[in-house]
Amino acid sequence: MTALLEVSDIRKSFFALEVLKGVSLTIEEGTITGIIGPNGAGKSTFFNTLAGELSSDSGSIRFAGEDITRRSSYEVARRGMVRSFQISRGFPNLTVMESLLVYGSNQPGEKFWPALLGTKAARQREDELVEKARGIAEKLRLSHVLNNLATQISGGQKKLLEIGRALMADPRLILLDEPMAGVNPSLGNEIGEQIRALNAEGYTFVIIEHDMSWVGKLCNPVIVLADGKVLTQGTFDEVISDPRVQDVYMGIDA
Repeated sequence: MTALLEVSDIRKSFFALEVLKGVSLTIEEGTITGIIGPNGAGKSTFFNTLAGELSSDSGSIRFAGEDITRRSSYEVARRGMVRSFQISRGFPNLTVMESLLVYGSNQPGEKFWPALLGTKAARQREDELVEKARGIAEKLRLSHVLNNLATQISGGQKKLLEIGRALMADPRLILLDEPMAGVNPSLGNEIGEQIRALNAEGYTFVIIEHDMSWVGKLCNPVIVLADGKVLTQGTFDEVISDPRVQDVYMGIDA
């Protein structure tokens, strides 16, 4: 497999508190990689640093062969690494369709003169993005709520919308932050099926998830963060049988 993401000795502190203490790992293209660890392990800070929402204090991040260590979040997204959030974000007055369209890439209508003049290229691209959004909504089984406000759909549908918005940005790597959190079992199964299907189409995923049953079903490899560092990695069975992992989870039956 080819390394799509290479992280070397990433460190991040907030004043005197060192949260990331030298994280190094590699994400292979075409995988669904799980990141687990106890609360306070640094998982969310790590995701925020990868996505460009936080700047690391030291270390390097290479994505698709390019150094993106201190790139801004929009620059990272333009290069093909996009993320979802644990708590779904969005614009409260937009419909599901509008929420998808906002994330469409290469929109000439965002520039002043094409938007003002309504150029043919701008109109054509808008039509293309509408068709793309409809196709993604159909794939994620959101077609029946396209005209609903994004705030008025269920929690599970919001998680699917987060994935849909990521897909609109033409990603190579999708970072999912607890996609199963707060979702009923039926929609959890739907999300899991969609992740598998998208992975089969060639999308690479890195997933933070606390639900160990889903980590076991979806993820290989699994990387364990603890105290701001990589503790171990391997298959799900390998990591949960590691006494060090059992210890950091305080004896909870994985």
